[in-house]
Amino acid sequence: MLLSRKLSPQVSISIALAALFASGHARAGGPVGSNGQPITTSEYSLDLFQGPLFAGSRVTSLGGAYVAIAEDVDGDLQNPAAPAVRPFFSYTHFDYWLGFGVTFPADLANMDFFNSGSKTHVPNSPKSFVFFTPAVNLQWGEFAIGLNLAIQNYALSDPVMGERRGVTATIPTTHLQIARGFEHNQLVFGVGVRYVSMTVNEPDQGGFLFRSSGPGFEFGGVFKPEALPLRLGIAYRTPIITQASYSDKLLPNENGDLVLKRNDGSSIYLPKSVSSPWDLNFGFAVQFGARPLNPPWRSDEELIKRQLLERELRELEYDEDLQRAIALSRSASDRSAAKTEYDKKIAAEERATEIALLKVKRGIEKKLTAMNRFYVQVAASMLLSGAVENSVGVESLVN
Repeated sequence: MLLSRKLSPQVSISIALAALFASGHARAGGPVGSNGQPITTSEYSLDLFQGPLFAGSRVTSLGGAYVAIAEDVDGDLQNPAAPAVRPFFSYTHFDYWLGFGVTFPADLANMDFFNSGSKTHVPNSPKSFVFFTPAVNLQWGEFAIGLNLAIQNYALSDPVMGERRGVTATIPTTHLQIARGFEHNQLVFGVGVRYVSMTVNEPDQGGFLFRSSGPGFEFGGVFKPEALPLRLGIAYRTPIITQASYSDKLLPNENGDLVLKRNDGSSIYLPKSVSSPWDLNFGFAVQFGARPLNPPWRSDEELIKRQLLERELRELEYDEDLQRAIALSRSASDRSAAKTEYDKKIAAEERATEIALLKVKRGIEKKLTAMNRFYVQVAASMLLSGAVENSVGVESLVN
C-alpha cells in the first residue's frame, strides 16, 4: 500500500520483462551446502535482490515497467532521475512529493514474494515481517533531491515450535538521490547513493548483537521529448557487499561463525555480510490518445518572466529615487517620508506579482481541467541483475 499526495487518473497497459542472472543454488563451492540443506556456517552472504515490484500500486499495476515513466516517489526505487521528473500537472517553481508504504505478512502469505518457487512462509504473523517505506522528493525548478527509506524487519523464529524468539533482523536501505532536468525537463539525469545494512538485535535487552553495512551508487536518466508520445529510461546500480561489526554480546566463535542458540538448543548461523547485486534497468513508455505524454514544462514564474523583468527595472528606479531623496533631504522626517514612499511602491509591486501569478495559475489549471482524460499507455522494461556469490535469500535465513 502506498499513499501519495498527488494522484492522476490513468488507463494503462504494460509489459514487464525481467531477467535474473544468478546461480540456481544458494552455494559457492560448498561453504553453505547445496540448495535445501541446513545452514551450518556463517561464511555466506545474505542476498537482498529485489525485483521490480517492491513498490507502490502504480508501479505494480505496470508490472514494474516504470523506469521510463519515473514520476513521483514511486519512481525513486526504479530510476534515480525520478526526483527531478516533472509530471504534466506540476507547474510551480517549488514542488514536493510524499510517499508512505507499509506491507504486512498477510499480504505475502499467498504469494511467492522471494521468488523461491513456493509460497512464502510467514512464521509468527503478524509481527514477523514488516516492511515500512517512507519517501520524500523536493523540487526547485529543474533541480531536485529525493530521499527514500525502505525498512524490512524479520523475527527469527524457531522452525520447530513456531515460537517467537526475542531476536530480530532489521534491514534498512536508504536511497539519497540528486537529479537535474534540462531543456524544460526533456532530459533528466540523476545520481544517488544507497546504503544497506543489517542489524541483529534483542528488542527486550537493548543494543545490537551484530551489524553489517555498506554503500553503493546508482545512476539514471530519462529522455522525454516534447514532440513525441515516447519516453526512454535507463538506470544502473552498483553492487554492494557490506562490512561486519560486532558487539561484545555476539562475537565469532573459534570457527569464525556467528551463532545464536534457539530455545530448543539448536543453533542459527548468521551471515557475515549483506549483499545486493548490480542491476541494469532500461525501458520505454508510449502513450496513445489526445493527452500529450511530454508537455513542455514551464514554471508559473517563467510564464510571467516579462513582468518579473519589468518589475526588477522599476525597483532599480525606485531605489535610485530613494537615494536621491535621501541625499537632498534636510531632516530626519524628510528621509523617513522618502523611505515610506519607497516601501509603498515595493509593496505595490509585490501585490502585482502575486496577482499575475494567480492569473497564470488559474489559466494553467483551466487548461488541465479541460485536458482530455482518456489515454492508453504501454510501458516495457528489462531488468538485468548480477549474481551474488556464496549467498542465500532472506527467506532461507528466516526459516
